[in-house]
Amino acid sequence: MTHIYAGNLETGRYYERQSGRLNPIDPSYSLVDLARAEYHLEEHPMSAEIVRTACPHDCPSACALEVERLSPIKIGRVRGAPDLPFTAGVVCEKVGRYAERVHHPDRLTHPMRRVGAKGEGKFERVSWDEALDTVSDAFIASTEKHGPESVWPYHSGGTLGVVQRYGIERLSRLLGYSGMIGTIC
Repeated sequence: MTHIYAGNLETGRYYERQSGRLNPIDPSYSLVDLARAEYHLEEHPMSAEIVRTACPHDCPSACALEVERLSPIKIGRVRGAPDLPFTAGVVCEKVGRYAERVHHPDRLTHPMRRVGAKGEGKFERVSWDEALDTVSDAFIASTEKHGPESVWPYHSGGTLGVVQRYGIERLSRLLGYSGMIGTIC
């Protein structure tokens, strides 16, 4: 069996060390092996590389970006693509500080459910399946009680991006949910 040197359960990407480099491997291992892989990553950092991508934010610009990838699960500086006239090497403030937000120790990385009274700040961690079932059950209950237009899967402001945004619009049309033209921004 290949020894896993680095990995991330969220992304499903795992790496092994060969010839002084971290190489991607197929994550067909037990969850115990994958969980153990998590802590090895910082022991084997990779040199920074620039990756071209698109902004994940839900604004109409969809800016082209150049992102410093410091490790398989950590990014550094984010810049606008210099060869695209719209960005010309510059990005908005919220995207320029993207690494600070996604790597912040207080960032939520798992679904949480409120267990105390509203405003108490008491929450418990739940699984992704449980969180999705809770939302799905609420959509179904509202549709059965008040009709499909009682559900409004709102999107805008966040990191949905184009694919997710259009997926939500397709869901709304398919199930007869309320919709809108454009955004409320």
